[in-house]
Amino acid sequence: MPDLAAREALVNGITHRDWLSPAATEVEHVGDRFAVTSPGGFVGGVSPENIITHPSAPRYPRLAQALAMLRVAERQGIGVDRMHREMLRLGLAAPVIEELPGPLVRTTLLGGPPARSWLLLLRSLDPPSAADDLDFLLILDLTARRGWVSGDTASRVLQRSREETNDVLDRLAAQDHVRALPVGPGWRPPLHLPALMPVDGDPRTGRDAYEAACQLSGPTRHVLDINGSRRHQPPPPAELLTDYARQRGRISSTEAASLLDRSVNSARTLLDDLERDGVLRPGREQRRGRGFFYVPA
Repeated sequence: MPDLAAREALVNGITHRDWLSPAATEVEHVGDRFAVTSPGGFVGGVSPENIITHPSAPRYPRLAQALAMLRVAERQGIGVDRMHREMLRLGLAAPVIEELPGPLVRTTLLGGPPARSWLLLLRSLDPPSAADDLDFLLILDLTARRGWVSGDTASRVLQRSREETNDVLDRLAAQDHVRALPVGPGWRPPLHLPALMPVDGDPRTGRDAYEAACQLSGPTRHVLDINGSRRHQPPPPAELLTDYARQRGRISSTEAASLLDRSVNSARTLLDDLERDGVLRPGREQRRGRGFFYVPA
């Protein structure tokens, strides 16, 4: 468990709790699970859906200021960011911060051994400061676990506006962020490639990054496949294709092949199986010809 993440969870549970309540701030540490539950719900418009980006709204401003001056707590507004960053940098799950009946606020951290492949990926980012960019960490983590990403799903994870999300996706898909060593005999300078790439066959590619569907680029996949962690593996093929079709409203064999890194024929067989299972149906009566696709049944 990252020390700084556990520290922030504990300090937040003390600083932002309702001190008019006689209930205790409870700390549970069982195995790899560390949870802090404090009395009092969210205040000042903060919610689980905006807690990363919402301006700090302490219940007791002077208490928060005093703890910051004593260096017990960080300055206001960066504790939650730090928790997320410290967990994601090790390839661990992002903190779960939720409001429970009472009301109570519980912060749960799930620790465990660092993911070696994830650490290798972060070390391959260029510039190295990209590994400390919380927006980058959130998107890379989401894409590795889901197999693809689009603007609407990214916006919810980043808790940012469409314009801000578009900027993050555009930087990951259009700029050089991953150093990859070229294969073959002899020394060659490393290649610098984007961390994300468009999904082949996506009809929205070419518009802004928010509209397009993206996936991990080849070098990014390669690094994660080396001693890959269970957390950063995409879902089973049928589940991945079903999720993509439902969220995007369609899927073609070209898109499926790109998502799975398989041949078009192999991807088409999987799509046919999903059609037989009643998950997909043809997008048009004429099944042959360029541009044929499936839609959710």
